[in-house]
Amino acid sequence: MEQLLTKLKSIQPTQNFQERSKAIILLSRQNQPQTVWNSLLAMPHQRITFGLTALAVFLILGSLSALNNSSVSQSLVSSLDQENLTAEVKSLDIQIQLAQIQYYQDSIKKIEVALKEISEESEL
Repeated sequence: MEQLLTKLKSIQPTQNFQERSKAIILLSRQNQPQTVWNSLLAMPHQRITFGLTALAVFLILGSLSALNNSSVSQSLVSSLDQENLTAEVKSLDIQIQLAQIQYYQDSIKKIEVALKEISEESEL
C-alpha cells in the first residue's frame, strides 16, 4: 500500500496537458461574486430608480420625524422638570439600598449554613 502511494505521488502530468489546462483556465470567464449593490447599480436606469427611491424614503422619514418631534418635545420638557427628577433619584436610591440589604441577608444565611456544615464535619 505504501509503495502504491509513493508511486502515485510521483506521477507528473505531461507538458501538453499542463499547457492545455493552463490555457483553458486563463481563457475561461472568471466569475466574480455578485453583490446586491453591484446588481442594483449595474444599469443606468436602475441607478436612477434606486436613487429616487432612496430620496423618497429619506423625505418620508424626515417629515414623519418632524411631525413627531413637535409632540415629543413637549413631553420631553415636562419629564425634565427638576422636581420630577429629584423624586425619581430619591426613589432609585431607596430601591438600590433595599436590594443591597437583601443581598447581605442572603449572604449571611449562606455563610451560616456553610459554617454549620464545617463545624459538623470537624466534630465527626
